[in-house]
Amino acid sequence: MRVGVVRTDLGDGVYLSDLESRTHRTFSHSPPGQARTIHYPTDAELLTQLNSYALLSLRGTDTNANVDTSANDTLRIRQAGNYYVIAVTSGAATPKTTIRDDLNTAFAAAGLQFVASVVGTNQLQIDSVAPNSGPGAVLDIDTIANGSTLNTPLGLTDGATLTGLTLSALRTAVYPTSTTIDVSSATIVALSTFTNLTSDQQASLVTAIADVVAPQLVETGSALRSFAIGVISKLRASTFQPHGLPAGVGVAVVQNDGSTSMTYAGV
Repeated sequence: MRVGVVRTDLGDGVYLSDLESRTHRTFSHSPPGQARTIHYPTDAELLTQLNSYALLSLRGTDTNANVDTSANDTLRIRQAGNYYVIAVTSGAATPKTTIRDDLNTAFAAAGLQFVASVVGTNQLQIDSVAPNSGPGAVLDIDTIANGSTLNTPLGLTDGATLTGLTLSALRTAVYPTSTTIDVSSATIVALSTFTNLTSDQQASLVTAIADVVAPQLVETGSALRSFAIGVISKLRASTFQPHGLPAGVGVAVVQNDGSTSMTYAGV
């Protein structure tokens, strides 16, 4: 299960005191103790994960292995400032792999934080790479009319301007209400252009965000008892009232999928 603080007024957070001591194990095969303090994530904590894992991705729609670049061989692309002009191999049947290599050579020479790859059904994809990631990421392709003619054979969105996922958009997604959390893969991957990332990139992004918003607990007997009748139970109740603060739900608890409400009938 995952437990996430949903209140912003709890200062340094709440201590899950009735879990196993972090210095002891009940049995040799048991997980390390899980007693810990959890808190509502700061902007800095979320930014660290976005800046490490939240990449931009632009995928062409053309599915041919070879394309005609005899007249359309120029890509105009930028992160900031002026567009960088890249001329790829010109030919009536240029392999996408050749275009990929031409682009990556040019990106490296120009110091542009992009990488090209051939994915799916022979589709040319351009991803940003860290540090061109997080809210400050930019991937901007100029228009065909302005000379970015390679857009046509690759099927790149003409004049595509992609910008990074903002903190506000991320918080809206992972805190759908004031008392719930959603750190599921489906929700996080649907943000920005993450559906185009590889499965490993998606998994890293989802895990990084989920672990900051709602740390995962192994469902030991102590953890389940805490959920049912202990500290976690009290924190997730609407009657939870820290000293000097109004009553209200303090934490949301979901199953390991990140979105399904946690339930436990036993005690």
